Parts: sequence; C-alpha cells; structure tokens
Amino acid sequence: MGDISNSKDGEISMQTLNEPAPSETLPETSEPSLLLSEKTRGALYVALPALAQGKKWVLLYSTWRHGISLSTLYRRSMLCPGLTLLLSEDFTLCLMFESDLKLQDPSVTDGSMFKY
Repeated sequence: MGDISNSKDGEISMQTLNEPAPSETLPETSEPSLLLSEKTRGALYVALPALAQGKKWVLLYSTWRHGISLSTLYRRSMLCPGLTLLLSEDFTLCLMFESDLKLQDPSVTDGSMFKY
C-alpha cells in the first residue's frame, strides 16, 4: 500500500494515495459508476476502514438517476442496512456511516462516522 499522509486537521487527501488497489481486487459493484473511475475507486478503497473493505458496493441513490430530492435519498438509504458511503460529485464530501439517513441534530454523533 502507498504512504497515506494526513493533513493538519486529520483528513486524508485523495492525492496522497499513490498506490490504489488493483481493479481485480476491488469488490463488485451493483452497476457501473458514472462518478468513480476504477482508479478513483481503488484509491478510495484502500483508505476505507478494514471493516468496510471486501463488501459489495450497491448504488442506492444518484442525483443523475433519482433526482435531487432529499426525501428520496433518505428513503433509499433504508433499503440496505449496514455501512453506507456517501460521496459528492466533486469529492468535497465523502462520509461513511452505519445506519439509514435521517434528519437529526448535526452536532450529535456517536463517533461511528468515517470522514474521508
């Protein structure tokens, strides 16, 4: 694996992942991604916590396919319980959490979220 260096605030930058996982070792996906190239998916995969590696990636919500309704995002997040990876198109937001999405006070957390 490549050297992963952290920024001053503890976040991992995708540019520092110099050895993405080979595409043949990546878990299968439910469908091809319009957002993630295999190289980007490999870089993201090696940065995930160990408990998230090896699991099938299922597309639950895409603005391209499902529109921009937050209620649709919340409803679809309940379809597959377990770990969820939420990515923004420009990768300014990359969150992993274990539960369905629901509105709540954003200052309250149980520490089970991985921010990439």
